[in-house]
Parts: sequence; structure tokens; C-alpha cells
Amino acid sequence: MARLSKRGFNNVVIFAMLGMIFLFNLDRFVPESQQPVSLPLLPENAHVLKIEQSGFKLERVGQLWRWN
Repeated sequence: MARLSKRGFNNVVIFAMLGMIFLFNLDRFVPESQQPVSLPLLPENAHVLKIEQSGFKLERVGQLWRWN
């Protein structure tokens, strides 16, 4: 391995810092991809009375919720 002069070593440090700055700001340089549009499962004013999944059931009874 070749020995670097003080000036050469300073250049290596400068380029290393520039590389780190580039890596830390890489997300700003790369254009953002299109985010998928989220669609609601229910209308905004819908009232959920029961949720069933994998044998479990959550029901609305009056103002309370019952877990079965």
C-alpha cells in the first residue's frame, strides 16, 4: 500500500466526507415513487356493528362491545 502525503490524506478525508453527505441525502436526490392511493373499506359515515375474523367475533351491543 502506498503511503499518502498529508495533502493526499486530506483529499481522501474530503472525498470520504462528500460520499457520506451524498449517502445521507440520497433520499432527496432520488425521485419519490408514486404512493398507492389508499381506498377506505367502508364509507365515511358507516357504523360497524360486528367484526368477525378467524373464529373471533367482536359485536356492538348498545354502546358497548362484546368479545366472543
